[in-house]
Amino acid sequence: MTTSHRQQASLRGSRTAVPGTNETDSWPGPGLPTRLLAGLLVVGALIGGTLGALTTLGDDGTTVVVGMEVVPDVTTLTGPLETSNSVVNDTSFILSEIAYLDFERDAQQDVDPDTALSVTRVGTSQVVEIAGTSASETQATAAVDRIFDAYVERRVTGATNAVQGDLTVVQQRLAALGAAADDESGALLQERQRLLAQEADLQSALQRAQFVVPVLYGPATQPAAAASSTLLAAIIGAVGGMVVALVLVLGRRLVTRRLLDARELATVGISLLPPRVPAGRPGQRGRGVPLRRPVPAVAEAARAISGQLLPPGSGPASVVLVDGDRSSGAAEVAWSVAWVNAAAGSAVTLYVPAEDHAASTVPTVVLPTLSVVDVAAGTDGGWLQHEVAAQLAAGRHVLLAATWGAPEAVLDSFLPLAERAVVVVGEGVARKESVIATTNGLGSLGDTDFVGAVVTTDRRAWGAPVELGGPGSHRDVDPRRVEAAEA
Repeated sequence: MTTSHRQQASLRGSRTAVPGTNETDSWPGPGLPTRLLAGLLVVGALIGGTLGALTTLGDDGTTVVVGMEVVPDVTTLTGPLETSNSVVNDTSFILSEIAYLDFERDAQQDVDPDTALSVTRVGTSQVVEIAGTSASETQATAAVDRIFDAYVERRVTGATNAVQGDLTVVQQRLAALGAAADDESGALLQERQRLLAQEADLQSALQRAQFVVPVLYGPATQPAAAASSTLLAAIIGAVGGMVVALVLVLGRRLVTRRLLDARELATVGISLLPPRVPAGRPGQRGRGVPLRRPVPAVAEAARAISGQLLPPGSGPASVVLVDGDRSSGAAEVAWSVAWVNAAAGSAVTLYVPAEDHAASTVPTVVLPTLSVVDVAAGTDGGWLQHEVAAQLAAGRHVLLAATWGAPEAVLDSFLPLAERAVVVVGEGVARKESVIATTNGLGSLGDTDFVGAVVTTDRRAWGAPVELGGPGSHRDVDPRRVEAAEA
């Protein structure tokens, strides 16, 4: 393997441990995809919330509730019913009544499976609720009424029979005392008076037996119940979705090579060239130069970077910008620097690897102060060296974008031509091992001066496209006039 090939292999990124690195980097840091992480959390919340809401669609509808007080008959009738049902333990009575209501609910559920029915005791009180939820309020009300009516009929019938039985006994005893009606003294008269009082109480209790089940409220509709259930499910789903998204991100980070925190570069002696340069979404990088006008934020950052790569008054210079890892944005940064220099009146020629890797003619697009040259894989290195020398002699700056996916032969021809070299690091994209291996390779290029690292972000970078006539065409599109018109 030649020296150039060994250098390029190093630039591709070593898979072995790099001296000076460690596993103590913080995450997430300013050099990591916090915006992407936030986006994933939002997406997770939206998906989780939607799924949570969808799980309750089947429960949507109107809920009808009736509340009643379940108390023993003797409490409601308050009559001298020595022979009637006497219940001392109210809790046992309530549980037995709920068991009967559950039986009626199950029977009704078989008849009307479309209505969700429930029987619930309110806390530890004597209040029991019968609820039914259905798409139709009429259907829900009918189902609840059937359970309630069956229970009331059972209780009223039982209470009426008990009171009527006691009343019959009292009336029979009064009839037996009829022969002694003229005797107004003695024990028989007292007994008759006592029985007459009992008869009056029992007749009053017989009337109250129709209301042995006190109704507290309802049947009443509760249309907000389904909405509350849906909202709660959506909130739980959203929180769950965010947790799942975060776990997936953390899991991916654990099983893949660590993303670079740009602050670590300084700890291993690599200078950072401020400021960070927006380069658009990582998935759209590395496809040649954008051929679109940089937005103001990009132009401002590119001017600052240009002052460090191409110092004013230093004369024409050649600079190679190398991707530290895939999708880092070397071509995007080179295009931005070339554009702002051309806008300022400095002539620039930008060399980039051809996208189609063709081995035929070299396609060239020429602007008045900016030339973009696509270098194919089969381009002769001697010819390229001669062209770069000619551009420098003509007073033009030369930028060479060594993109990550370019053919090795093209990159081999780029590296010896540059006076200065800079590595481009994609924030939240580049891996630490690849970037440090690439910078180590650039530091071994001999006469090339390694300047430092430029960090790119995923913020919006490009405006309207630059209209070109095609490869080899010459159209008068001057960036100075474009920017002046936009201003």
